[in-house]
Amino acid sequence: MTGIGRRAFLGAGGVTLATAVAGLAAHPASAATAQHPTAGAGAHSAFRSTRAARRAPRNSGQRKLIEAGWDMPGAVFVRDNIATMQLTQFDGVVFNLMENPGTKYVQAFDVFGPQQVLTLADMKIDVLEAIEWGTFTDNFIYAYAYAQEAGGIDWFDDAIWNNSAAKIALLGQALSASGAKGIALDPEDYGADTWIYSSAQFPGKTYAQVCAQVRLRGAQFMTALQTAKPDVIVLFYFLGVMLRYQSENYEGHEYDSPYATFPAFVGGMLSTMADTVTIVDGSEDDYYHDETTQFLRSRQYQEGAWYLLPATEHEAYGRIEMGSTVYVDNTLGHARAGIASKYAYYSSLTATDVQKWYEHNVYHSMLKSDRYTWIYSEAMTWWNPAAPFPGAYDGLVNAKAKFNAGNRLGYDLCRYAGFLDLAVKPVAVSSAVLSLSGPAHGAIKAEGDVVILNASLAAPADVHSYVFYDNGREIETSLYAPHRTAITLSKGAHTFVARAFLADTTHVTSNLLTVVAN
Repeated sequence: MTGIGRRAFLGAGGVTLATAVAGLAAHPASAATAQHPTAGAGAHSAFRSTRAARRAPRNSGQRKLIEAGWDMPGAVFVRDNIATMQLTQFDGVVFNLMENPGTKYVQAFDVFGPQQVLTLADMKIDVLEAIEWGTFTDNFIYAYAYAQEAGGIDWFDDAIWNNSAAKIALLGQALSASGAKGIALDPEDYGADTWIYSSAQFPGKTYAQVCAQVRLRGAQFMTALQTAKPDVIVLFYFLGVMLRYQSENYEGHEYDSPYATFPAFVGGMLSTMADTVTIVDGSEDDYYHDETTQFLRSRQYQEGAWYLLPATEHEAYGRIEMGSTVYVDNTLGHARAGIASKYAYYSSLTATDVQKWYEHNVYHSMLKSDRYTWIYSEAMTWWNPAAPFPGAYDGLVNAKAKFNAGNRLGYDLCRYAGFLDLAVKPVAVSSAVLSLSGPAHGAIKAEGDVVILNASLAAPADVHSYVFYDNGREIETSLYAPHRTAITLSKGAHTFVARAFLADTTHVTSNLLTVVAN
């Protein structure tokens, strides 16, 4: 999440938008079919081959904006400033049990490792109980999952895990006292070699043996956490992209990946995850999205990671909620060299360009997610009214209002050519107005009801195809009028949207309709 870790990722050719797009293109869509999902059989197989059973999210369909950045407040700060914090557009915050001096993260809640020995006093129960959250309904305690000791984590050391279990029990008391929904779990290793495998680190043990032990620890971690809070929500900053990255970019020699054992840990968590628990994939790679279709395509890519897990975990992986994120510094033109990945066109962006990019990413992050979008910033703070970057607050207000009303954003960011060429500056396209009609936005239906969706353009345009989506998943492609589809509702929340792919290789996105089936 922090700049240090991101530099390590990017410097190693790590998880970026280019990696995710290239990975999807290689399995098996081409760059040509990526722009038009109906351009050939390869595109269809790319989307549909990754479809495992996925449960519709068991929530109201409402989206929540969660603040999570270098201005992360401590518990005392939250207690003393929550009234002012509620003046923002956020629905919650990722906060620290320790106080942040305003520079960067201080010691946060450490899930692993023997260095941090915590007591009940460290949980600040009296402070947490005194917080009057008000409109901040969805809050998370920040925790990291990386080694603090040189050489990574000794997954075979029971003393470390006894300490971890004791800390998780304390964390449960903090969650109960604060009323927080759960934890924001950052699994990035920040150069600490948390998830590596090496014969030097694990002498005499094979990669398979180490993965089996890491899987055990993941199961123990999930068991301890849900025992402490049976309805806990675990907001991973990244999940599906990393599962695919370490497997597909190191295929046949996964043990060489810097995240070699991460899938085993996730599999262990899933193997014991209770039905009352929610895991959210926070989709950190969305930091760098700059084209509208990247959001739903990356969702499909992440959902497709199920095939990397044992069959016994497929059902549990299908219950993972999709989240998303917005990198404020990058999209509002404040990315710093050495920390954020800058595209070749970055220096040419105008104030209008970056404002459109930012508002676009807030809106489409909400559209991609099932519930949570976390807003990440580094060189600014939201808690001082004079400190946010110009346009940061307005962009949240505008995007959130349009989304909640079911309105279209009003433009797509498109590349006329070179979808995979990240040196090409996207343009805002609003030449065709696409409308989606069907059940009323916010309608309540019954499980098994059939709803009819219709897509139509306000004026004639040269359209290649119309695509309908349900919770980010392609459900129907229409080449001939009338452009409609019928969906039998599964239980849960459904967000429907349509997209028209135009003959000039651009596209436009419709308004959205959210329906909950009980």
